[in-house]
Amino acid sequence: SKLDDVLKLKVRNFNWKESHHPSVSDKKLIGFIAQEMETVFPGLVDEHDINPEGKDGTPNMKKGVKTTALIPILTKALQELSAKVETLETKVAKLEEG
Repeated sequence: SKLDDVLKLKVRNFNWKESHHPSVSDKKLIGFIAQEMETVFPGLVDEHDINPEGKDGTPNMKKGVKTTALIPILTKALQELSAKVETLETKVAKLEEG
């Protein structure tokens, strides 16, 4: 069930650190924390060096969420939820008749 996995995700409001994204650090955003996403969908998290040409050659690795890859998972969860709603609607209709 993808619905069970999707329900484990935490949607967060956040601000980027000015050192990472100075142009948007003053804007509140909504999304996921990669480290939290990784516990549910490890394949949707990648890691990359945000400073490959750093002064001392030391990589600065950051994790990111592949949000477009989340679309099929969310679609499947929505389909599962829709099937549950249809089942419940059928049961309610039978109860109202009887």
